[in-house]
Amino acid sequence: MVNQKQIWDRYLKKFTGTGDKLGKGMDPGILETVVALNVLGINTRQSCEGHLKWGVCAPWVDMEAKNTHRLEDEVKKSWEEADLAMKAGKASVLTDKLWTRHHQLRVKLKAKNMMLSKKLWLYLEEFYSNRQVEYGVRLTISFFGDGIGRLQSAGAEFQETLTLKQRQINLVKYRSEMKDFTVFLKQKFCL
Repeated sequence: MVNQKQIWDRYLKKFTGTGDKLGKGMDPGILETVVALNVLGINTRQSCEGHLKWGVCAPWVDMEAKNTHRLEDEVKKSWEEADLAMKAGKASVLTDKLWTRHHQLRVKLKAKNMMLSKKLWLYLEEFYSNRQVEYGVRLTISFFGDGIGRLQSAGAEFQETLTLKQRQINLVKYRSEMKDFTVFLKQKFCL
């Protein structure tokens, strides 16, 4: 029988040394967060511990449902069909039908992706039920694409507009908040 520690170790091994498109390994400051989310059934797509001179100056993790490539292809194809029909001047009845199909497929994909964020949302609600932090430090979920969620501090997007000194101060706070949330998630997983 596999215990929680063995499951954790399996995921830790899986993500240790995992590279990105640039050939860099996973940032050590976000590794345990990624492991914690995955062991709790929240599939992750990309992550970063946050950097001062490039990228987002705050830790973040993107979540995406598993096995959605076929559906993503259907969404893309349905958009291309509807767009082509509209540009070709096809009857509005046909184009309306094609756009409706595209919308239905996109919503289906979005719903799959957002299920992960809904699960994470419940953990965040519990984490913040008795925790007071500055609003900009508080972890939130933002969405892009077809329901892909990003966990990051509320103030993360402001970082690149601030002075280096303020970015440094915030980065320390944001990393600390993500670390505290990771400890909370590990406790939920019973480690």
